[in-house]
Amino acid sequence: MSSEDDIQDWIMPNFYFHVTMAYALLRNAGLGVGKMDFLPHMARHKVPNAE
Repeated sequence: MSSEDDIQDWIMPNFYFHVTMAYALLRNAGLGVGKMDFLPHMARHKVPNAE
């Protein structure tokens, strides 16, 4: 197995699985984690609420 195959077929799927599970467990425990916590640089594009 080449290094590229190892990364693509084993390491990356396992990495994303564990990141997703950690996120789900934190949300289930009541932590208010959302998409903007991972994309703070995009906050400047946020459209204000029209109230």
